[in-house]
Amino acid sequence: MTATVIDTLRYADRLKQAGVAPGQAEGMSRALNDELTEGLVTRKDLDDAVAGLKGDLDDAVAGLKGDLDDAVAGLKGDLGDAVAGLKGDLNDAVVDLKGDIDGLGNRIDVLETKFDSKFDGVDARFEAMDVKFEAMDVKFEAMDVKFDALSSQSKYVFLVLALIAGLGLYNATAPHFLGKSVPADGSSLVAPTALTKGNPANAASTPGS
Repeated sequence: MTATVIDTLRYADRLKQAGVAPGQAEGMSRALNDELTEGLVTRKDLDDAVAGLKGDLDDAVAGLKGDLDDAVAGLKGDLGDAVAGLKGDLNDAVVDLKGDIDGLGNRIDVLETKFDSKFDGVDARFEAMDVKFEAMDVKFEAMDVKFDALSSQSKYVFLVLALIAGLGLYNATAPHFLGKSVPADGSSLVAPTALTKGNPANAASTPGS
């Protein structure tokens, strides 16, 4: 809608020229001007409206800023609580892990002690076996000495047996070679004395010597 603005003084003068009384002409001019300008926005109205909008906008921005600050503060608080909770959980987990590691170390120590005791027992058994083997070595060495002694003695025994066997063989075969018979009493013959020149025993049996 286009606003119409009139010159009230000029309009009143024209009414006066047309024969309208001056007071009535001025009243009619003002009345018409009021009717035409009613509802028109003035610069002051615009300035007031802009100032009001600016105030409302500033209030809205301030409210939003306050809400944003509150939200950020709440998020910071929640984040701090979450970090503190995570830190506490992490510390608890570290403590539990250290406890588990210590328990595992204790178990390893117990196992090492058991293994050490078992290996000590095995070492003691091996040492006892070494002692037994050393005793057996001593016995075998003594047996070797005895066998060596028996071997040296068996040589002499073999020689004696060989000599006895030789004498027996000689007593059995000599009469056949010398043309003599074995005595009836079964006594063995004495080996003939070697015939040597100058032997008195052979003087009677050897004629013409």
